[in-house]
Amino acid sequence: MKTDPDILLTALSVLIDNHVIPAQQRWPGRREKLSDAELVCLALAQVLLGGA
Repeated sequence: MKTDPDILLTALSVLIDNHVIPAQQRWPGRREKLSDAELVCLALAQVLLGGA
């Protein structure tokens, strides 16, 4: 069975967003370009894929 990295990273992002990082209150002002869950997911993906 071949696993698509996009599906794995999407599932990882959802898992982190729902269970690891608590929901934050929305503050007035500019919207975030990258959520905390997305940032953590990208960092984990970099480690898992062996990037520097």
